[in-house]
Amino acid sequence: MADDFDGDDMKGPLEGWRESIAERAERPDWFWSRQHARVMSQINAQRATSVPKLAWASLAATIAVAMLLILPTRPEKQIQPQAKVQQVVMSDHDLMLAVERTLNAGTPSSLEPASLLADEMNQALETQVQSRKAKERKYEN
Repeated sequence: MADDFDGDDMKGPLEGWRESIAERAERPDWFWSRQHARVMSQINAQRATSVPKLAWASLAATIAVAMLLILPTRPEKQIQPQAKVQQVVMSDHDLMLAVERTLNAGTPSSLEPASLLADEMNQALETQVQSRKAKERKYEN
């Protein structure tokens, strides 16, 4: 049975089929010229529409940057000229008296906690100094 089947029986129809496909695939030169022109026109149309979009986008960005540089972000405050400070001529003795009066006037209420802390630190330092002196007297002999 295997001997009954020859490839010769199939060669004829296959070659006929190949020729018909080749004839249908072969196109005249005018067909390919028309295809080329259609593809190139589509490419040119896409380029033509993309160039103005890019130009408008870059123009808008340039204008935005220019506006940011030109316009102030917030109005500047007008600075009032300060009155000239008059120099007071004072003797050293008068200056020392003014400093002493200021020191004796007491501390403002906002600085009272700091003065309490300073007093405690001074008291601790004095007790430490006194204990050292007592130890030194003890080991003197």
